Amino acid sequence: RWVQLVGVAGVCAGIVLVVYYAPVTYIPIESATIWEDWLFTPQAGGYLLAYAVLAPLCLGASQRWGDKTVVVYLTTCAVIASLTIVSAKVFSTLLASGIENGFE
Repeated sequence: RWVQLVGVAGVCAGIVLVVYYAPVTYIPIESATIWEDWLFTPQAGGYLLAYAVLAPLCLGASQRWGDKTVVVYLTTCAVIASLTIVSAKVFSTLLASGIENGFE
């Protein structure tokens, strides 16, 4: 049981490190234009489509072949981590922008 807690703590620490050490870039994200500028774009659609296809496939494969090979669990973790890291980076950017410019 404690190994699972250590694993969860490691994942959280990894996300924090990736967000903290990611290259500093200025991406203007405003609440008024976030839908048009970021969410309704071909890139966002492709990412969400890939995630919607890969996540169920990986979860299904982990139930069937997870006990035979670790690659299935690593792939499932990578797919889930991609969404987690993207979400954490966007959240930290919005939070920093809100603190800097005021929450409008």
